Amino acid sequence: MDKLLSNKPSQREFAEIVRRAFEESGSPGLEYREAEFALKFPGRDASVFLHNSYANFCSSPLSARSELVSRLVAGFSAIPDIHGDFAAARRHLMPAVRDAAYESLSQLLSGKEELDPERNGNTGRLWTT
Repeated sequence: MDKLLSNKPSQREFAEIVRRAFEESGSPGLEYREAEFALKFPGRDASVFLHNSYANFCSSPLSARSELVSRLVAGFSAIPDIHGDFAAARRHLMPAVRDAAYESLSQLLSGKEELDPERNGNTGRLWTT
């Protein structure tokens, strides 16, 4: 009775909805992996993990669900194949420009205590008291 009132598909039913949408868009043969709640692309090391999309789908009005699935499929269809060697991938590379503080912030967030011993008086500590 809950299923009829909520219009919430099971995870397996949702995976089948998405699998059919991929098939209609020209990506047939996706394999449903229940333990991971994911669809695996055949012959590629790529999967579509469905947890977030399922939550969005279930919380969306019925009228918006079709568009949500279409956007999911379109987003994955736009991902190019990963090239096996640098020469083939080179023309697709883009530089990343980061703020000068990026490295220090990364070290802080990863729990490293020493940023720059020269700058910290060779104490190896971030702060001195």
